[in-house]
Amino acid sequence: NQKNQALRQTIKELEKQAARERQETETWLEKLKRQHEVETLKDRELQEQKLQALNVNYSYLQHQYRTLLQRHTLLLGAFKNVKSVTFDEYISAEADKVVQ
Repeated sequence: NQKNQALRQTIKELEKQAARERQETETWLEKLKRQHEVETLKDRELQEQKLQALNVNYSYLQHQYRTLLQRHTLLLGAFKNVKSVTFDEYISAEADKVVQ
């Protein structure tokens, strides 16, 4: 009978210890889960910031390209008014002179 009581007491102590360890493990897992969520959120925010910066740069480059294209078109028109030929025609004529 004393052996049975001793075994029951040991079982109760082991069950308490197992319950504490389960609780510690659950707490640890929750902590890891929160850390992962925070890191994921930070990564997502960083990616969003990078994407915004790229969009700003892309918009700036589009604007610059349009401006340069307009200038190029105006210069080509001005060249034709001065030389009465297109720029391509002028280059072709100059190249022909060099070849001859």
